[in-house]
This record gives sequence, C-alpha cells and structure tokens, in this order.
Amino acid sequence: MRPLYIAPMVGKTNQDFIFFMRLMTKHTVIFTEMMHANTIINSTILNRYNFIKDKKNIVLQIAGNNPIDLAGASKIGEDLGFKEININCGCPSSRVLSGEFGISLLLKPEIVAQSIYEIKKHVTIPVSVKTRIGINNKDQDFVLDDFVSSLIEAKCNSFIIHARKAINGLSTKKNLSIPPLDYERVFRLKNKFKNIEIILNGGIKNINYKKNSNLVDGIMIGREAYNNPWIFNEADSVVFNKMTLKKNRLDIAHEYLIHISEQIRENIFMNSSLIHITGLFKGLKGSKEWKETINYSMRNKDVKPLFKFLEKSV
Repeated sequence: MRPLYIAPMVGKTNQDFIFFMRLMTKHTVIFTEMMHANTIINSTILNRYNFIKDKKNIVLQIAGNNPIDLAGASKIGEDLGFKEININCGCPSSRVLSGEFGISLLLKPEIVAQSIYEIKKHVTIPVSVKTRIGINNKDQDFVLDDFVSSLIEAKCNSFIIHARKAINGLSTKKNLSIPPLDYERVFRLKNKFKNIEIILNGGIKNINYKKNSNLVDGIMIGREAYNNPWIFNEADSVVFNKMTLKKNRLDIAHEYLIHISEQIRENIFMNSSLIHITGLFKGLKGSKEWKETINYSMRNKDVKPLFKFLEKSV
C-alpha cells in the first residue's frame, strides 16, 4: 500500500525537485511533471533524471493519445529505471485540449484502454491513470464509472482522481480552484470499485491521510507540497512507520545547495532549481530574507549568499 503521493506539476516536479524532496522523504511516491510521449521519444529529456540512481517510488507521467507513442515513451522510461508509468487523463489546459489528450481522454476510454494494452506489451512495470471527476456538463457518476470500468478490463488497477471536474475556457490555474471539490464523488467511486487502488487528489494540505483511510487508498498532495515542502519531513515515520535519520531544515538546504553548486559548475543550472526551495522556511523568521536571497542567487547564478544565510542561521 502506498498511501502518500506528490502530484505532477508542470515546470515544478522535475528532477531537482525530486532530489530535494528525497532529502526529506524516501517513501512518498513522487510524480514527475507531465511529459508528452513524443517529447520523450524525440529528445533526451529523461536523461536529466539520470543522477537519481534509485527511482523507486518515482512515477513517470506521460501524456498523449497515440497508443504506439505512449508505449514507446513508456519503454524508454522503464529502460531508464522508472518504476511506474502514469497516463495523464486530467490536464485541462487549452493547449492540451487542442491536442485532444489530457482531460479529453476521460470521454474516450477506448483510446486509453488501447494505450494501456499497448504499453503493457512493452513494459513490465505498473501502469496507472490520473484523471478528474468530469468535464463540463459530463460530470454524472456514470461518466467516470464507465471510464474506470473500461480501464480495469485493460488491467489497470490504480487510479488517481482529482476531485474536481474540468471546465473548458478556464485557465489551468483557475481549473485548480473554481470547480468545487467533491470528495464524496471519489469515495463513491472507491465504494463501487473496492478491489482497485483509488488515490484522492485535490486541495489536500497535510499528510494525514488516515481520516480517509477507510474511504480511499491514499492521498496525493500538489500545490502544498511545492509551497510548503517541510510538511513531508515526517512522512516516512508518521505515514509509512519507517525509521529515518532526522534532518533539520538547515541540513536539508545545505545538502541541496551543494547539489546546485555542482549544476552551476557543470553549466546546467536552471532557475527553477532554486525556486523549488523557496518555501522551505515558510512561516519561520527569516523566510522573507531567504526568498530575497534566492532571487539574488538566481539572477547571478551564485549560491554563496544562500550558504551565508544558512551559516548565520545556525
């Protein structure tokens, strides 16, 4: 059982974010950002993850609507060490909708089922699906029920459900807040399909899944994981009952900055690598200065001021 997940977030949950979060939690399942199958096939984007040697509990999320391409991308992912493939059937962005993948696939379960069949011909690792509870006026229970039922026949046994529907015409950001959350819909889904894994996603701000442990199999946290990553520091002991070596925020920041220093030396530094740690000291004295120092370091590609911040905070 895997009760705790970190959601895929485009431009956020990349290789450096995963490295950062692994300094706090070894057992939480972390999704990569969504990557289109064609991008994976036609580029070396997945090679960015090569420095993460142990990809246990890291899920490669892929997007697309061509079963052959999805299978090809999945095979590349497995060969590079990823331990699970997830098909995105929930992204509501206008670009994704125009490409007829993401949430569009909720209404095309036959394409997703065919994709799962094709992927399973090429890989041995598990395949899961992430979607929403509906789209526009197609939010009756039977829409999601029929989708899940079709994919169970294709031997998919794990579903992550964002408890909001998608609304065409809203921005991706507004689709994360304007459609109301409906956890009860996800609970009904689990009650109907008791023998498959159902993970609840949407609006969750703490790691305590236990209050819903009899209603779903786990929870997925998205924006809060990025904005306030320290909530995962006790995940391994509290959620997974695993003994871990406790680190404080200064230790984690120092270890991560050593990683970033190596990137700067190798000329592969990206600004997002520092944005990942903006929220590490959220709510603490000095958090504003930390953010200002991060902004300076990004502009100048110089992490020395961040090391100095940590030294004076000891």
